[in-house]
Amino acid sequence: KSSDEVVGTHFSLPNYPFKAGGHWVRTGEDFEPALGFVRRRGGQSLGLGFTYFFEQTESDWLEDLSMGAEYDRYEWLDGDLDSEELEWNVIGVRTLEGDYLGFEVEFEREILRESFEIIDSLVVPVDEYRGIDFDLEFRSSSDRSVFGEIELSYGDYYGGSSTRGELELSWRPSRFLQLDCEIESTLARLPQEDFEVLTGSLGLRVTPTTQLSFNGIAQYDNQSETIGVNCRIRYIIQSGSDLFLVLNKGFEREEDGDYGSFRTTKTEAVAKLGWTFQF
Repeated sequence: KSSDEVVGTHFSLPNYPFKAGGHWVRTGEDFEPALGFVRRRGGQSLGLGFTYFFEQTESDWLEDLSMGAEYDRYEWLDGDLDSEELEWNVIGVRTLEGDYLGFEVEFEREILRESFEIIDSLVVPVDEYRGIDFDLEFRSSSDRSVFGEIELSYGDYYGGSSTRGELELSWRPSRFLQLDCEIESTLARLPQEDFEVLTGSLGLRVTPTTQLSFNGIAQYDNQSETIGVNCRIRYIIQSGSDLFLVLNKGFEREEDGDYGSFRTTKTEAVAKLGWTFQF
């Protein structure tokens, strides 16, 4: 019998040197959120995780070392498994400056009930897929004017393998301005075909006052060959009352055009006023 109910619970132990957390959520097949969205309906999600920090009080440059694990599982309401993942944080190193270096191993399992098109004309068939991913990550402290993150991964991918790289770089010359750049590349080698997915984005954040802010981002990916632009102005009239002005614009590459030739596919402007009444 279908249901539109959602029930769940979660716990959190945000302590130092030991922290842990977990959740369980069951979502009915007919659930429709009043606001926002849900990723999946008709199933239940379970998650558990912990991290232990080894404080380095004798070190002149280390804050702590950490290790931990996290397990996530999703089942359909009929009890069949959809996916599960065990993430093992082998080692994490955090410096007194706020930099972080970590190495993780992920054990994944996914059961596809339906085939899907991962890119144009390339279909991943119904099957059970198991894999191991190795992930190396470095994050520099955001207290610096220039900071960023780099992540490299290699592992199994739908019966083949993939190599992934992600680079994020930010420049904050003052507290009023920040520029962001992100590039992500995935090189997949599947039994059917090899392909590469490349995405990039540029962002701008301007906050001239504590009440007024502007955020803009432009994104591109080589598979759809589209560019998406989002601009948002937020003005805080008073505490709990905000005015938003949003502009969305989409572009796609012209089939017979030059490499840099794009045409507009969508233009959308939205104004929203949120007001809090107190009695």
